[in-house]
Amino acid sequence: MLPKLTKITIAAAAVLGCVQPNVASANVAQASDVSLSRTGHSAGTAAALPQGCQRQEAYGTSGWWSAVQGCLADRYGRSTVKIEANCKYKSVLLYSVNACDVSGHYSVQKDGKALKEGRFVFRTDPFHGGGSDYYQAYACDGSGTYTLKLTDIHTVGSYKGQTRGVASVPDITVVAKGC
Repeated sequence: MLPKLTKITIAAAAVLGCVQPNVASANVAQASDVSLSRTGHSAGTAAALPQGCQRQEAYGTSGWWSAVQGCLADRYGRSTVKIEANCKYKSVLLYSVNACDVSGHYSVQKDGKALKEGRFVFRTDPFHGGGSDYYQAYACDGSGTYTLKLTDIHTVGSYKGQTRGVASVPDITVVAKGC
């Protein structure tokens, strides 16, 4: 039974690699000898979807702090853009999780060719750990290098109708091979 636990640990570490960008990534299928199913793009072949993440943090006005992470992800076997955010406000001494509105622009390219782009807008949820996710599916266009760019990223926090803080988060770029 110990080998199965080892495999679960390796899979968990690979998942955490997206949450913690400084953690080394691993090919779970090779590292644990477990066959993972992927979306097939042609008869008899399976391809790995592009996967990778980058996180940026910013301090804003009046004790405001924000972290935004952009990912190329495999969500239920579909190629997906995933954006996560977490916002905190520093009152007297301590930071506390605070809801915030997150906005910006995203684009996905394959080998320099635009595949999908648009605006993202969502609100974080401080009652469930402070973070929230935004998902946008895109169509893989064959094997190549995929690039996700998040630009013009802003967070705005408010409490009882009053703005608590504003931050401009640095641009995020994720590059991954797949499909």
